[in-house]
Amino acid sequence: TGGWLESAVTDGAYWYTNLRQTVQLESAVRELIASGHGAFLEMSPHPVLTVPVAETVEAAGSEVVVTGTLRRGQGGLARFYTSLGEAWTRGVTVDWGQAFAEQQPRRVELPTYAFQRQRYWLDAPEPAGPFTGPVVFGGVDLADDGFWESVEDGDVESLAQTLGLDDQESLGAIVPALSSWRRGRRERSTLDSWRYRI
Repeated sequence: TGGWLESAVTDGAYWYTNLRQTVQLESAVRELIASGHGAFLEMSPHPVLTVPVAETVEAAGSEVVVTGTLRRGQGGLARFYTSLGEAWTRGVTVDWGQAFAEQQPRRVELPTYAFQRQRYWLDAPEPAGPFTGPVVFGGVDLADDGFWESVEDGDVESLAQTLGLDDQESLGAIVPALSSWRRGRRERSTLDSWRYRI
């Protein structure tokens, strides 16, 4: 009828009328919204009325929670608790103590954020023996520094001295090629330093 029933009527006449006449679902929902109800929970094995109830709520311009309890093929406690959780996250008050009375629930500390208070980066290994690598100062290998400076300046004489060569003419053709190679290598190295690597 769309109005309040003073007492539960579930006799044969009620069900006959329910099947033979139009069920006034929309007017009943609007009446409940107008009287201040803020949540509609469909208690059934499969919530088939949540869609029309939600559409009525939307048409009425109201913000009311509409959800079900069980679903077809999901009739156990897990589904029921999930529905309670859905209702609770949407503002419906749920008595969790009653819901989980037999499970004896307790509060637990949440885990910390994955990267808090724990170092995940690998440490550089310590050298096994005496250090025999190049002498590096400010990111520059001092042994190579003089060599490449001579190449970039095109100073064949200084380069020949660094390499311990008497014949400077043989270096004349190779120094420009080395200088060009070094310049390209440095540019690529700069670009590579901007890339993100795992």
